[in-house]
Amino acid sequence: MPVKNPGIAQKGVEKGKIEEAEANAIISRIRFTDHMSDFRDCSLVIEAIVEDVEQKKLLLKVWKRR
Repeated sequence: MPVKNPGIAQKGVEKGKIEEAEANAIISRIRFTDHMSDFRDCSLVIEAIVEDVEQKKLLLKVWKRR
């Protein structure tokens, strides 16, 4: 089974550092969302909002209220 994401996980497989199943397991744990309620149980959040300072400020303001 090929790795679902051809990015960094695929490079690990190609270099023999991890198996395809392990790479797929890693990728399967990554979730994308645009709903603030989905962050409730997260231990790590990576922000990837558009590069607009005002949008980022708004996101952080809303996030801090939760």
